[in-house]
Amino acid sequence: MNIVGSGDFRYELVADWASLPDGWELGQVSPATDAHGYVYLFNRGKHPMIVLSSSGEFVTSWEGVVLPSAHGIHLDTDGNIFVTVMFGHVVCKYNRDGELLMTIGEWNSPSNPDYQIDPAKDGATADPTWEGTAQVRSKMRSELTRNFGPFTMPTDVAVGPRGDIFCTDGYGNASIHKFSSSGELLRSWGSPGRGPGEFRIPHGIWVHDDGRVFVADRENDRLQIFDLDGNFVAEWSGFSHPCDVFVRQDGVVFVAEGTSWNHNPVGTAPFVQVRSPDGELISKFSSPSGTPAHRIWVDSEGALYVNQNAYRRPADEQPILKYQPV
Repeated sequence: MNIVGSGDFRYELVADWASLPDGWELGQVSPATDAHGYVYLFNRGKHPMIVLSSSGEFVTSWEGVVLPSAHGIHLDTDGNIFVTVMFGHVVCKYNRDGELLMTIGEWNSPSNPDYQIDPAKDGATADPTWEGTAQVRSKMRSELTRNFGPFTMPTDVAVGPRGDIFCTDGYGNASIHKFSSSGELLRSWGSPGRGPGEFRIPHGIWVHDDGRVFVADRENDRLQIFDLDGNFVAEWSGFSHPCDVFVRQDGVVFVAEGTSWNHNPVGTAPFVQVRSPDGELISKFSSPSGTPAHRIWVDSEGALYVNQNAYRRPADEQPILKYQPV
């Protein structure tokens, strides 16, 4: 048995969990689950939304839906599906059948003029796979000096307890945007930097029922916590490039850790940390191949779905792993 973690947070890796149709491949994956046990895999492949059962059997896919450069995903309590389309510079809301309900932002229109990507070069805004994106990565690594409005390469989305929508605008801005349930911009906060309320690639976000807004501030190696109006509450340190955050209903926090694009992992890369509601480290573990993580989701049964970085993993391993609680 491949058991990881410690204490009450020990997990067994479910080998060869995801079954896809012959010839189908997953790119980088953002997982999410609904109340019916379905697992949604928003990914940078030819089939950008794939739905599996909790045991990994293929259920359906959203064919004909164009979603280039999948990044973040969130399901609200009604089963609506929100996604951030990074190179499209939009956040979209769908029902579970793949019907578009709302778009926030303007397709292919980044708000930051410095992020106008030449469509004739690698890394163009229409590139659905993230392959060959030296142009974009060069811009990601450069420090921002100012912010613009929504969106320039948004990274994640979460729905709060009152139905408001929160987005990290992370690669071309250093902002958090809060929208009403109908998509009206209510407020934005954040600026480039390393201090409280400043960000260097805000990459993941979660809004807990207690009113805390958790932001994975990736390049600053920390989580920042705010209230629903964007007021700074706390900072949790001790992470290595936190990419994503999921907060269970009881307040337990799960963080997917990555590594910088500037170097390869040495030895065992960081992967998953589990923290108490007050930020105390209670469990952590690495992937079976020492590959860093990118996204994480926890289902109603306590199982973890973790995207191990698709561009670092061994070629014979899937980018999405499932861990059952022991």
